[in-house]
Amino acid sequence: MLQVFTHANFPLMGRVKWFFIAFSTFALVISVGTILTHGFNYGIDFAGGTAVRLKFREQPHIEQIRAALEGAGLGDVSLQSIGGAADNEVLVRVELGQGQGGPAAVSEGGEISRRVLEALQSPEDFKEKQAGKIDLNMITEADLREWLGAHLPSGGGGVTTQDAPAIAAALVKYRTDHAGLFASPSELASIPGVTPEAARLLQQQTFLGPFTLRSVDFIGPTAGKELLRNTLYAVFGSAAGILIYVWFRFKRWMWGLTSIIALVHDVVIAAGAVSLTHKEFSVDIVAALLTILGYSINDTIVVFDRIRENLRLYREVDFETLVNASINQTLSRTILTSFTVFIAITALFIYGGDKLNPLSFCLMVGVVFGTYSSVFVAAALLVIVYRYLGARYVKV
Repeated sequence: MLQVFTHANFPLMGRVKWFFIAFSTFALVISVGTILTHGFNYGIDFAGGTAVRLKFREQPHIEQIRAALEGAGLGDVSLQSIGGAADNEVLVRVELGQGQGGPAAVSEGGEISRRVLEALQSPEDFKEKQAGKIDLNMITEADLREWLGAHLPSGGGGVTTQDAPAIAAALVKYRTDHAGLFASPSELASIPGVTPEAARLLQQQTFLGPFTLRSVDFIGPTAGKELLRNTLYAVFGSAAGILIYVWFRFKRWMWGLTSIIALVHDVVIAAGAVSLTHKEFSVDIVAALLTILGYSINDTIVVFDRIRENLRLYREVDFETLVNASINQTLSRTILTSFTVFIAITALFIYGGDKLNPLSFCLMVGVVFGTYSSVFVAAALLVIVYRYLGARYVKV
């Protein structure tokens, strides 16, 4: 078996344990202070509002987009580039205004997205629409089919209204295969399934807008509050379940309590890092925090199991010495496991794109502190309890 340390014998539970406890306390204070003063950058999932994802033909100018949206009177708007620079995608988030909600909120998402699209429309495109032309980069397949059915001849030779569904499907497929956008009107004549007559009609009666709509998401205020409440239930429920499991597994409630303190330590620090870096707090972060709970308790139980085994084998050995030996025996396993997990999460952080960046960042912080807390918080607390409260709380 691969070993990082052979016959490790580091004095981890001596006086140095107080340094680790002090460091953890300091990190917790900073994390809680950051959360209380800065709060979280809640995403649409929690804050409520409308998220409009747009893809542009050319590289978008964020400040110009921001100025156009501010001029539309949409209130609190945030912009975020999505993907790489070549993707030309922008996420526009419009939070719910004060007093918005109730039945009217259901239609609010559609109204907000319409106002966003209108605000970003150039004067030239507006004139084209006023002249009765359609935007091929924005129109849906159903609307395009209907438009072709109204503009193609109803009979005679050549292309007719009966060909409208097939032509609309061919156009949308080509648009989808080419990043959701037509780059030039000249492309229309070369699309398989589009006849020359239909291509000429489209070139005369349509125009190509500078962007296309990728998606629109709307979360009402009630749903956001309910999701936040359910998130708290999930975290506290998981912690309570873990406490009960460890209590029964090791026959001492103090072992369960120290493990829960270590878990709270990990989750609070990971959440504090998200708050400090102002990364978006979404359901992905909730998933990351719950993953940290599971990962950290798994590492803690490995250490606790070795302590319990050694307690049964060496009953006369000093408890602090025994815990120190148990940690050294599991140290290679702990480091190797955490290192492989950390490599995978780092790859996700580097190559996962902007959408997965908050998730992978939270997991990176959680894995580091989850590994640290299993040794220097949970085990150290057991030693402190033994020294100041007595053996009956920790001996099994």
